[in-house]
Amino acid sequence: MKAFTLTLLLLTAALALQAQSYDRQFLAADQSLMVMPTAYTMPKGGHTFTDYELVVLQYAYGATDRTHLSAGMVFPFTADMFKTFTLGAKQNWYRGDLVQSAALLSYNIELKGGMFGNVVSVGNDKVSGHGALMWLFDFEDVSSAAGVMLGGIVKLSDRVSLISELLSTTQFMDEEGNGVFTLGVRFRGQKMSWDIGGFRLLSEMEGVYMLPLLKATVLF
Repeated sequence: MKAFTLTLLLLTAALALQAQSYDRQFLAADQSLMVMPTAYTMPKGGHTFTDYELVVLQYAYGATDRTHLSAGMVFPFTADMFKTFTLGAKQNWYRGDLVQSAALLSYNIELKGGMFGNVVSVGNDKVSGHGALMWLFDFEDVSSAAGVMLGGIVKLSDRVSLISELLSTTQFMDEEGNGVFTLGVRFRGQKMSWDIGGFRLLSEMEGVYMLPLLKATVLF
């Protein structure tokens, strides 16, 4: 699995070097890759609805051109569903020709824990690389962990893009570099996109190469 990690790091570096200045247009799902957030934000007044595997639902609102407010929870409706209700915010604080940066914050009231961090996105709507550092905290257990996310997206055609990510935290990192690797294809549109791919742990998974991951996003 070290090959996956090295490939992703090289891909991200190549994307940053190849990117050219571009006035990007926000399309459905541009606020994230398959899992990790990007620094990009939708225009003021925009709304997105994202569904992961018919299990996790998320809604986001563009309060300003640089501010996202979001809420998410696990579906279906059960007595414990609201324990998963999580509020989030993303504030884009730097926007250059090639580089954008945004602060991230999420909090779950029931679990008394959440995350804050920062993500940097380099590139344009044809090719881009993304990196984020996070701090995950739990007030109830008085514990915390650092997290890192790396990812890239390459436009293969007007409607199809290739996505890859590496996600990990200090709770999972060891000498073997354990974490989660994702690889998928985005069928992109101005108002709706589909991400079809898979994920796997960087540690051994008993002969399983990847588990499926399906995501749909609507912009309205």
